[in-house]
Amino acid sequence: MKKSDKEKIEFVSKMARNNEFNPFFILMKNMTVLGYFNSEVGATMAANYDKIPGKYEGCIDIDKYGGKVWAT
Repeated sequence: MKKSDKEKIEFVSKMARNNEFNPFFILMKNMTVLGYFNSEVGATMAANYDKIPGKYEGCIDIDKYGGKVWAT
């Protein structure tokens, strides 16, 4: 059965609000985000990636580096 993007978003939003599925949904959401940002695509396209980072800068303006988080 094919669902439209709108129907998929509505279904996931409903699950997020439903207390019966909430622990499962939260775990799946966290695992999905963790998997994405640990993948090559997530680390290089959604985040800045520097294989060999330079000096440590503890608190920097994120806009200085294109508004993306860093992945190493």
